[in-house]
Amino acid sequence: MFEKLLDLGQGEELIDMQLLMRGSWVLLGVLVLAAVLYTIFSYRSVRKVPSKGRKLMVLCQLIVLALLIAIFAMPAAKVRYTKDYRPTMLMLVDTSRSMGVEDKRITEDDLEEALRILGELPLGEVASAQDLRDKMASAEGRSRLDLVRALVDHPEIDLLRRVGERFELRFFNFDSSIAPEGGADDAEAWLAAREAIGEESRIGSAIKEAVSRYNGQPIAGAMVFSD
Repeated sequence: MFEKLLDLGQGEELIDMQLLMRGSWVLLGVLVLAAVLYTIFSYRSVRKVPSKGRKLMVLCQLIVLALLIAIFAMPAAKVRYTKDYRPTMLMLVDTSRSMGVEDKRITEDDLEEALRILGELPLGEVASAQDLRDKMASAEGRSRLDLVRALVDHPEIDLLRRVGERFELRFFNFDSSIAPEGGADDAEAWLAAREAIGEESRIGSAIKEAVSRYNGQPIAGAMVFSD
């Protein structure tokens, strides 16, 4: 209950909470005593008022007095909680023009690798030459950026979930320069909207710029999807 009240997020755990009174305890005691005496006096001074009316009046008075006492008491809560800080993993996707190239994939190794990423072949099974020929059409017309999308979406590889269990994922696309961060809410949709239209890919400067944006935070590493 207190976790929801304090709006603690994932990785945050409540350790201790103490209620403190910052006001003067002497003044608080005097106010409480005065409130009790005033309530008794008020109740007795209106004996001609019907019983229900007196009770309602006293209740209203008590509420007002309680609010005044709370104001003078100046209550505060001392909360201690822990928060797990996970290191950041940078996910950089190359969107230069070369990533839009649709490779012919002439060799069996290249074709098999593409088909496994596309989900046309099981990851743990050996594929025969006939299997490759039968599914060759599935790899035709697929760009290098398409393979990156298929890799991210692959249910068996489950890349984002597995990496996201250990790291905070930050997504960028780059070509000659790095674009603003995106994909925090829906990485698959963000990646599907990327286009390979950049003039060149500067991997080194993209990594350097991405790291500088999280200066002071623990960076586990960077995954770069490029050709």
